[in-house]
Amino acid sequence: MVATLILFLAAPTAKIFFDQRAQIAALEESIAAKEQEQQQLKLQEERWGDEAYVEQQARERMFYVMPGERAYLVLGADQTGRQAAESSAEQVEAGKPAWADGLWQSVVDSAFPRSEPEIAPVEPEQ
Repeated sequence: MVATLILFLAAPTAKIFFDQRAQIAALEESIAAKEQEQQQLKLQEERWGDEAYVEQQARERMFYVMPGERAYLVLGADQTGRQAAESSAEQVEAGKPAWADGLWQSVVDSAFPRSEPEIAPVEPEQ
């Protein structure tokens, strides 16, 4: 009887103990992950302190060039040799363009005609 009473009194205490141990282990794992992330951020901060790295990132990300240099941007270079990705989306034919697109296209057509108009030669009267 005494053993049963001790068991009933100790069981909740043991459960709380094991729950707290599991919580402590989870928190220690979280701390280790945050410390690793902190180390990576410190390394990144050191890289950004280097002028050569900043210049390289400015060239790659923002296409900056030094005075006297010329930059060339090749459009569509990433798409060479690739095929269109397969999709389960339904293919829909293009409908009538939006009014803004139509308006812009009319402005472009008026400024840059697609073909030269044919002008008939004028014959002199005799």
